[in-house]
Amino acid sequence: VVGAMDKSLCAKATADSEQPTPGYMYNEIARITHASADACRQLEDYLLKRMKKDSVHVKLKCLRVIKHCCQHGHFTFRRDMQGKTGVIKEMIQFRGAPDALHGDVFNRQLRELAQEVMNAIFDTTTASEQLHSTGRMQGFGSEGGPVAMGSGERASSGFAAGIGSACAAFACSSSATAGAPPRLETGAYSSGRMQGFGNPNFDHHAHDTSSSNRLAA
Repeated sequence: VVGAMDKSLCAKATADSEQPTPGYMYNEIARITHASADACRQLEDYLLKRMKKDSVHVKLKCLRVIKHCCQHGHFTFRRDMQGKTGVIKEMIQFRGAPDALHGDVFNRQLRELAQEVMNAIFDTTTASEQLHSTGRMQGFGSEGGPVAMGSGERASSGFAAGIGSACAAFACSSSATAGAPPRLETGAYSSGRMQGFGNPNFDHHAHDTSSSNRLAA
């Protein structure tokens, strides 16, 4: 169903095992937040409910998915999560049974990750938040997420304007010097040569003819 949450995908991404969640699943789940407002709410509720499972691995995976969606999903997901942080706050103080092989490693990871998720939920520097705060609202239904076109458009128009100004300045300079007599270079970097001599585009014949006429006179 278009705009619906993929429960099977979310279940696989938060499976009760030590095996890491494949990276592509994070991106697929983040796209759910862009599908529709309803799908976004369903995902929020699913992840928060699943975090109440006893398994520390399920809790860890749910937190990682929430963090990814806050950073790369629709801004609505992060805004909604700001009012649903109760379960996440509990994870910051989590004290689970030590693992037979790894001891308290997973529990410590859970506490640290929960704090990172809280920071992500209230972070206003994410790309989605910046688009929203500048008036560029994200719409639902775009699987690829938000695309900021404003800066590119301004850069393109500014580049074009710069080219136009440069061309106009060159045209003015060319018209101002057209037909003017050769000018002697002066200053610290002067070669002492008449401008034009040595230039294949300079009309040497015309200069020689004018000099001959003056001598004849």
